[in-house]
Amino acid sequence: MKNTGTINVGGTSSIGIGHLHNIQGVYAGGIINVSGASSVGVYTSVATRAVLAGKNDDHGLKNNTGKTVGTETVEVSGKITVSGVGSSGVYAKDTGSITLKDNTNNTDADADNKTTAKIEVTGTKSYGAVLDGVALNLEENTKIDVSGKEAIGYVLKNGTGSNKGTISVTGDPGNTETTPSLGFYGEKGTFTNEKEGTISSTGKIC
Repeated sequence: MKNTGTINVGGTSSIGIGHLHNIQGVYAGGIINVSGASSVGVYTSVATRAVLAGKNDDHGLKNNTGKTVGTETVEVSGKITVSGVGSSGVYAKDTGSITLKDNTNNTDADADNKTTAKIEVTGTKSYGAVLDGVALNLEENTKIDVSGKEAIGYVLKNGTGSNKGTISVTGDPGNTETTPSLGFYGEKGTFTNEKEGTISSTGKIC
């Protein structure tokens, strides 16, 4: 599955790219605009089925390319805007995993996919990234920018996440001490802000 175009998600409880079955690879590039309420730009609930170098695929054919065929996680390298209420840029659930990628210097990336993931959150009570699955990681140079009221950059419900990129929050004037905006919110699991990673905030109550 690959996207390098534009996807507009205007419906309620809708998904731009949904990874619900075990396929070999998912490349989420291009632009995804999420304006619908309770919607998601990129959603996964299952593992991908990449074929590692030297291993056999589902048909018993050996991968002799010397490289991985497919993706080991859902790879997001495009731009996602989230303006809908209660919506999310990316969401990994159950056995799903997501990586926000910087493909600008990735020699294995296709020519039309040499971009860097960026998520912009302007919607009220919306999230940049949500992990309630296996893993959700931000590579270096990737970004989550949050300016929506009571919005959160990264939500960890369960799983293992990391940040080598930038998560920045600008507090909305409508925020309060009991309803702030956050760069990171965690309930259960493990999250590592790597030495390359930055989480910052400015503005009102964040």
